[in-house]
Amino acid sequence: MPLISFVIPVYNVAPYLRECLDSVVGQDFSDFEVCIVDDGSTDGGGAICNEYAAAYPGLFKLKHQPNQGVSVARNNAIKMATGQYIWFVDADDYILPGSLHYISEILRQSGCETLFFGNEPFVAESAMEYGMIDDRNDFLSRHACFCNPLMIFSREIIARNDIQFPVGIRMGEDLEFQYHYLIHSGRLATTPFKFYHIREREGSASRSTSSAATNYAGAWHLLDSMVSTLTPAIATANRWLEPRLAERLKALLQSALSTKVTTARELRLIFRRYLRAFRQLGFKSIGGGSLKIAKIDIRLYYTIYRIIYNIRSK
Repeated sequence: MPLISFVIPVYNVAPYLRECLDSVVGQDFSDFEVCIVDDGSTDGGGAICNEYAAAYPGLFKLKHQPNQGVSVARNNAIKMATGQYIWFVDADDYILPGSLHYISEILRQSGCETLFFGNEPFVAESAMEYGMIDDRNDFLSRHACFCNPLMIFSREIIARNDIQFPVGIRMGEDLEFQYHYLIHSGRLATTPFKFYHIREREGSASRSTSSAATNYAGAWHLLDSMVSTLTPAIATANRWLEPRLAERLKALLQSALSTKVTTARELRLIFRRYLRAFRQLGFKSIGGGSLKIAKIDIRLYYTIYRIIYNIRSK
């Protein structure tokens, strides 16, 4: 069993793909495998994947599929993985030279189930620094990680609990996967360093500005998913979910009102339904803060939100 499985979905990123794959195979550490799913690329990316799989037999696992979206690609790549840990990598990004050596040592020394990266530049002389998270709920309440490549995941937790990326959701699928995973992860560690380079480019699926309708669909799917799977016992053990779910409820309201995907009356009913469900789970503070205004008047909430947004964006 390799220590780390890289999970890399590929779709029409040929200009960046070689740099990504070279950053993986060029590491001074060999206990890993690379699980790639080519999601029907039409720009020659599939041929590049074939080239690397042929050049590194036994290291690369490659599957070609008709275009079905990044969630299906990631889910299929997870099924191919056999490593103790999974590192999700976007095919237009890359990992920093030498980083895997330090990450592997942190994982082995800490025995953690999940490792969170920080924001400090990678400095080899001190890159072994890490800390175990004593208060899991406090840490997860204060630190929302929306980018899965800045975390290392336990494959055993994913497999045992059949955690998958939601199919058909274009925004928030990473977050939904992450929430379901973190419910089951007890031993958390953090390092101050960022071993991963996110490429900012126009058209990138994970960094592009999504429409309000897409945000609304993602927030709704996440909230429904959590409501249908959580129990009062799980909610009690995972109090960190309370502020996170409140944020998703705000995102639902703001995106729905800005794009008018539903009427204010219908949205008021949806909002109140979620509040009831969360209270039944034991989350008492959801509906506090600015959401108190939404309980009074949905339109008033949106008006105040837009005023605050416009002031902050100036």
